[in-house]
Amino acid sequence: MSSDCALIAIATIGGILIAIISVLPRDIQDSMGDFTSQFMPNFAYINLRLGRPGSGPGTFSDVRSAAVDSAGNIYVADRVGGRIQVFDSSGAFKHMWNIEDPKAYIDAVEVDNKGVVYVLYKYNIYRYEAATGKPLGKLPFAIKLPDTPLDMVRNMALTANGNIAMTNGRDVAIITPSGEQVQVLFKPLQNVTENSGASLTLAVDNQGNIYILDTTYSVVYKFSAKGEYITRFGGSGKQPGLFYYPYSIAVDKKDRVYVGDSSRIQVFDGKGSVLESIGVEGLAYHLGFDSQNRMYAVMSSSGNPVLRFAIKN
Repeated sequence: MSSDCALIAIATIGGILIAIISVLPRDIQDSMGDFTSQFMPNFAYINLRLGRPGSGPGTFSDVRSAAVDSAGNIYVADRVGGRIQVFDSSGAFKHMWNIEDPKAYIDAVEVDNKGVVYVLYKYNIYRYEAATGKPLGKLPFAIKLPDTPLDMVRNMALTANGNIAMTNGRDVAIITPSGEQVQVLFKPLQNVTENSGASLTLAVDNQGNIYILDTTYSVVYKFSAKGEYITRFGGSGKQPGLFYYPYSIAVDKKDRVYVGDSSRIQVFDGKGSVLESIGVEGLAYHLGFDSQNRMYAVMSSSGNPVLRFAIKN
């Protein structure tokens, strides 16, 4: 399918309705910004698009994760190569730096309000100075579980108070930035269902409730800040409220839950009821929000862009 975009003009001449169609090439579309954003539902529209394919500054190569600091700076991580690029809130490239191991696969990146960037690779969380990329060492932690230590981190998310939620694909733990244990959920999904996978993605709302997206079985589970099971929603399917290929999850400042699925990002309330569906091209590898409640989505579509959405509050 062509990536070109069509402009359609309608006019009436001599009582005859005429449609004039003009196709815009991709390079012209990019120079205009996001032309199609005006056709999205009023709930969300794109107001910034970052990235073109490439290996130079400001270009992306298999991006899977991004994060935003309190000043609106955007940190974008290439999946391979170890590169972290930084853009200002207008999308202008600022600088870039690399993690110590360029052969490692970067699984996630987060940034806190104290100027620390957390990068997940090789099943560990490493810290960097946001302003310079200076390494600050591996995040130390020792999670106590009934059977075996939690020592292989597969996914992480920051909480509203700056703690780090993480999972090994079975258990979930929350620790402080210094590595102190705050909460542990031991086999949380196995305790409430017989069907659970090993690919889990996390999000934490402003009340401390923990959302666990099981991408294998297409279900979101909600637990309280104390680790108590509350509810679940989702399931396999293409109808509203179901998931065809869920990959990412995030919670906004209003505690609405966003799940990145194939060709759409669905929005739920805290009880699992569908509120909105945002149409997108491709799959959202990662979702996140800034202090102004704007959503950032790392997309699998052409150019592997990072899109910023203004959200109706």
